Amino acid sequence: MPIQLRAVDWLIFTCVVFIWSTTPLAIVISNQDLDPFLSLAARMIISLLFLGAWYVYQRRPLPFYKQALPTHLAVGVIGIGLSMPLVYMAAQTLPSNWIALIFGLAPLFTGLLEGFIFRTLTLTRWHWFGLAFAFYGLWIIFHDPNYDLQLSMMWAVIAMLLSTFFHALSASLVKRTQYQVSPVDTVMGGLLIATPITLLFWWLNGASIPSDIRVNTQLSVIYLGLLGSLAGFLLYYQVLKTFSATMSSFITLLAPSLALVWGSLLNHEPITTHLMFGALLILMGLAVFILIPADKH
Repeated sequence: MPIQLRAVDWLIFTCVVFIWSTTPLAIVISNQDLDPFLSLAARMIISLLFLGAWYVYQRRPLPFYKQALPTHLAVGVIGIGLSMPLVYMAAQTLPSNWIALIFGLAPLFTGLLEGFIFRTLTLTRWHWFGLAFAFYGLWIIFHDPNYDLQLSMMWAVIAMLLSTFFHALSASLVKRTQYQVSPVDTVMGGLLIATPITLLFWWLNGASIPSDIRVNTQLSVIYLGLLGSLAGFLLYYQVLKTFSATMSSFITLLAPSLALVWGSLLNHEPITTHLMFGALLILMGLAVFILIPADKH
């Protein structure tokens, strides 16, 4: 019997789309005055403090038990510890709409991992068409004459592609863990592991602390800590629990589309013809992966 969706379920779905669509812009703004790794570490610490306070209030034990360790390592080391520093490095150079579109390719990377590494899916020719659409869309965006694709931007694009790959790899590894960890324990365990990693990146990068930090930067870090990392993850897990897999996947279509609007309205990022056409091809490629499920082995 299908689950009867309530108004609050659709509200949660809308909140996740909003948070995911605004996160790239918030990352770009939070990098304006801060070392990118300090910005990320501050975001992780804020999330950890608020979630830790909830654990203390609930008298809930920390989720470090043997069965949960593979999940925490996949999330904390790969999904956050490796993936997120690469995003923050790329955000020093790339506009937020590029970041959103590249990170939106995560389902395609997941399909490739499941098809060729873990051998759980068989990709059809439609999926290959979808991949071709998406990467041709990226090629069009990268050759936008309004942007001078210098070496720094090329390295930033590579960093974003690696970050998206690590994010997809983390999700695939979590799916393969034998023990089912609750969403809140998954987030807490991931934060406890990822926060020292981000602090280590900051220390290796010089451990600089600016004397003057603009209000916009401070608010962006707080927004990312409370909503981007904490509420975004917890609400997304609730969406996965409530909605079908196909409907949940539409978040990866809606969030990048809205991110183009936020970047243009709030950060004056131009929406060029190349960007629009490239984004359309990327979204078409994602739609193929969402609407035509791959065959399971």
